[in-house]
Amino acid sequence: MIVPLTSSDQWRFRVSTSVAGKPGAAAADQVRAIDHTRLGRRIGDADPKVLTAVLAILREMFED
Repeated sequence: MIVPLTSSDQWRFRVSTSVAGKPGAAAADQVRAIDHTRLGRRIGDADPKVLTAVLAILREMFED
């Protein structure tokens, strides 16, 4: 499962972050499953606070 990165963080299910020194957002509303062979080069690691926020959003989106 991946959460794509975007430059727009003005949506409810997005978490502000920066990647490779550039501002952006983790788009939890666009979570998807992909084959690992489709991934390109690694550009960095997500901050633990961002991961926690994304997980909280995913729980909210998929709770009963």
